[in-house]
Amino acid sequence: MYEKTVRFYDAIAAIIKDEAANVFLEISPHPVLATSIRECCKLTNQQQSSPLILLTLKR
Repeated sequence: MYEKTVRFYDAIAAIIKDEAANVFLEISPHPVLATSIRECCKLTNQQQSSPLILLTLKR
């Protein structure tokens, strides 16, 4: 098995910095990434408005 560290903050920060997206879609029955995405956006301070984070499934 190959393991590698996930650099989630770096990925989200790059997306925000490049203005590649301002809408994030989480497809999961347990929305766990939405909070992390919001935190990343707050830390980058690159974007004036908050991104739209959509949750598709919820129990």
